[in-house]
Amino acid sequence: MVVLLLLCIMACLLFILFMDVKVRQIKNRYLICLTFMVLLTWVNQPNWYVLPYTLMILTAGFFLHAFNILGAGDTKLLCVISLGVNPEFLVLLIYITIILGGLFALCYLIYGYFTDFELARQRGVPYAVPISISGGALIFLSHIS
Repeated sequence: MVVLLLLCIMACLLFILFMDVKVRQIKNRYLICLTFMVLLTWVNQPNWYVLPYTLMILTAGFFLHAFNILGAGDTKLLCVISLGVNPEFLVLLIYITIILGGLFALCYLIYGYFTDFELARQRGVPYAVPISISGGALIFLSHIS
């Protein structure tokens, strides 16, 4: 059952990733579905210790959103993913997300130089891509360890 849930979580993360690239928006209904699936994995392996860390991620994300650094959907996605990651992997989640996000932003900047830079700048970087990649990998790692 856990394997099926993990596959569904990965499929949902992949869908969120593509929707963020396509429309630059993460719908709440997808996040609710992902939250439900992540919490179902708690049946076999409760993860109550992660809740204070999730609250800290939400608080930091709120301030990053207030200063237009990170989108609200990206913050909510990171919070939902943090519910499925063991607390000892949360720092790794943040570091991998930051590194992948920086590399992705650099690639997007280079892409903007070769195409329409103003359009690329106006649309912004879809940070759900690095969040989903790192989050999916660490959710999987949390459940096999």
